[in-house]
Amino acid sequence: TYYVDGPGGIEHCPYTTTFTLDWIPPGGTGPLQPATFINNEIIEHGVTEEYLSKYENTGLRIPRYIDAQPYDDILIFLLLNEESNPFEANYTYTLTTVQDPLLVTMPSILFRQLPNGPRFIRYGLRDRAGNQQTNYSGPTPVYINLKPSPSGLKPPQVPAYKFDSPTHRA
Repeated sequence: TYYVDGPGGIEHCPYTTTFTLDWIPPGGTGPLQPATFINNEIIEHGVTEEYLSKYENTGLRIPRYIDAQPYDDILIFLLLNEESNPFEANYTYTLTTVQDPLLVTMPSILFRQLPNGPRFIRYGLRDRAGNQQTNYSGPTPVYINLKPSPSGLKPPQVPAYKFDSPTHRA
């Protein structure tokens, strides 16, 4: 039982109520495993203009982590290099279910923020109580190649080479 000091004075409540104080972030204290891309095209060719025109969203598979709960936030960081320190999340995805596999869908257009070349993605975890994992995931490499492919080119013309000398064969 407990007592409540309210506007009508101190009131006694005979019901038992349980409160849970959650101070532990999801994922425990160990390092988080890197995410993997769901689409093989991004693994093989990277992010290209063709990829962005074909796919509105990009899927990431997040490895199972300790104490995964619905409404955990997956914080996605797009980084210039492997040593970059994640500061502000580029995208936040809230899990509605924690069934395997854990899939995160993010807008593909976010990759336009990165310059061309090899880049990295990391993720972090935060539960709905606001506890955020201090460790970030290992890096997931992604190659950004947003130079448009050449178009409107004429077919190459190779003039024939005139050779009138006899051919000597050994």
